Amino acid sequence: MKNKFIKIFDFDIYKVIKICKIQLKIFNLFKYVEARLMLCASKALSINNLHQKVFTKYKNCNNGKNIVIVATGPSSKNFKQINDAIYLGVNRAFMFDNIDFDYLFLQDYSGATREYIEEFVNYNSSQNTKIFLGIIDDTIYPNSVIPEQYALKNKNIERYYVVHPTQKKTFTYDISTEPFKDAYSVVFPALQFALWTNPQKIYLVGCDCNLSGHFDKKDNFLRVKEVIDGYKEFKKFKEIYYPDTEIISINPVGLKGIFKDEYQNNEDGGN
Repeated sequence: MKNKFIKIFDFDIYKVIKICKIQLKIFNLFKYVEARLMLCASKALSINNLHQKVFTKYKNCNNGKNIVIVATGPSSKNFKQINDAIYLGVNRAFMFDNIDFDYLFLQDYSGATREYIEEFVNYNSSQNTKIFLGIIDDTIYPNSVIPEQYALKNKNIERYYVVHPTQKKTFTYDISTEPFKDAYSVVFPALQFALWTNPQKIYLVGCDCNLSGHFDKKDNFLRVKEVIDGYKEFKKFKEIYYPDTEIISINPVGLKGIFKDEYQNNEDGGN
């Protein structure tokens, strides 16, 4: 009788221990989820607060005007300027001496960016060129976050949050409350911003979407397929939220056939 009692008693203890371990795992899981949710909520609040401050004032500010987004593909060297347009440059496009930019976008601090970032953040510092520096997810790109010190270099610099394409399904309509969606190119935050300002037309210059390098003959490592897929997705987004804004590709190479194509140099449409 005693042995039987001990056996039952031992079995009950092991069962209790097993249940306790399961409960502990569940408790730890809940604590982890709670911590993640608090972190996400805190980050969402930070994004909302920053974007409200930065982008609310730009809503519809370019209503009825034309915006030219200048990237750095080789075809940008053949671009003939469009009169009475707003100019927005990305990355090293600011190096074009013949263009006075109204806006500049930069969000990557890796690779060649470090060679010119000082010049970039000091661009036209005595004028009113607005410079936007992105804040990307440091858990995905830990070495690509632009240090805060550069945001203090120029009174015209503002910051924004940008989310990796695997973390955000759709492009952002209300950029005053949400982060920009990236699609493996800084042109996409620039495009979302441009639409927010409600222009009549957006011209894309130097968005070559291939691996032919940059206008200054330096190599690029563009994820071509993913970027082209991003433009196709962006076209659908634009047609839903901004059907009256026209997007035009100037001298397109890899971007042919997605938006309206316009060639400034070749009558036959080649490039």
